[in-house]
Amino acid sequence: MPTPRDTKNFDPSSHDRVEAKKSYQEAGRSPSIHRQTHTHSHSLKRAPLAPYSSFVFMYTIIIVIIIIIIIIIIIIIIIIIITIIIIIIIIIIIIIIIHEGRQMAQPRTADRLTKLNDAKLCAARLLNLII
Repeated sequence: MPTPRDTKNFDPSSHDRVEAKKSYQEAGRSPSIHRQTHTHSHSLKRAPLAPYSSFVFMYTIIIVIIIIIIIIIIIIIIIIIITIIIIIIIIIIIIIIIHEGRQMAQPRTADRLTKLNDAKLCAARLLNLII
């Protein structure tokens, strides 16, 4: 136990080390052997961390690259779908205009003129929606 004079500078960790050293000497073992096994066990615990962290880093990079590729593929698919829809709408507009044009080749009546104007208005509205 420390004397009252030592209580100012008393360090419990050093006191524990002294007690541990005494108990090891009483058991017939030298504290240096204990220190070697102690550091050895620490090095065994720390050894897997270095390659593990590099593997984790490598896998995170691979996962990020895969996610970026998937996002790019999804964007390309969306662009392709939008272009297909636009092409279909344009084809429908052309068919409507051709169909109404054939009807216009027949003798004109007021009813057919309004149908053609309606078709033109419909085509113009669809083009405005696209643009």
